[in-house]
Amino acid sequence: MSKSKSLSVFACTAAVGALTLGLTVSPARAGTTTNMTLHGFCGTTTGSQSAGSGCGSNGITFTNTNPFSPFGFTRSPDSNNKLDPNVSPDIEVVFLVPSNLTPTFTTITAHNITAGTTTATPTLFSGTPWTSGDLLAYLKEDQTGGPTNPIDAYSGSTQTVDPTFTDAIGYSVYTALFGDVNFGSTTDPYFTFTGATIPTGSLALGLIECGGVDGPGTKCPAPPAGDLSVTEDATANSSSILDSGGRVFPPVPEPASLALLGTALAGFGVLFRRRRRSLSD
Repeated sequence: MSKSKSLSVFACTAAVGALTLGLTVSPARAGTTTNMTLHGFCGTTTGSQSAGSGCGSNGITFTNTNPFSPFGFTRSPDSNNKLDPNVSPDIEVVFLVPSNLTPTFTTITAHNITAGTTTATPTLFSGTPWTSGDLLAYLKEDQTGGPTNPIDAYSGSTQTVDPTFTDAIGYSVYTALFGDVNFGSTTDPYFTFTGATIPTGSLALGLIECGGVDGPGTKCPAPPAGDLSVTEDATANSSSILDSGGRVFPPVPEPASLALLGTALAGFGVLFRRRRRSLSD
């Protein structure tokens, strides 16, 4: 094959690759879900928020120094769609702290709560760390929608800043319930606080709990025996908020982008071999 023909093949391959990239970009931070999903944001408030705004991407990173205040949660789409229309949804903020480290929490103020603003201080859910299984099972919450929350969905994020962390160490889980919310571009809940000490490697996520019982067959039935409450929605696993200790990470490539990269590298290999063969002929 002549050099000009080889270059034509390469140009065609590149054009196809560019078109493929344009067509295969997947939605940011999509979680495994049976409902909608919550997405964290930080360093901003409502009106300018979006999934991951103010944070690093694909494993959201706190980058603020106050510490990481404000932060909040939006939905996709940004509304109360698919939540029980007869029961006001309550937002609960959950902090996952490596159990070998000790946090110091202060009062958190929640904004855009139906009542205006409310305050709460996160409290330790159990003296036994969460080391396996799903988070909602650990919290004794029944789930009617939203993504599941297995521990390995979070431990990998913690390990990016603390390679010694393992599931066996697990997380001390702190929770704070703030009241009714109404999701929307100017009403998404966000939170502010100062003076807390939250260890690097900790994560924050939001849960939407039923503010009451609607009835059997609804999104808000009475919790089964042994459970404390019912969760209608949860944060997408890839959109929880990681306290990275100030470290900022490059975006993790989407699977489609990785596949495209592999195809491109293979194409370069073929082109290189053909050019070498043509030069030796």
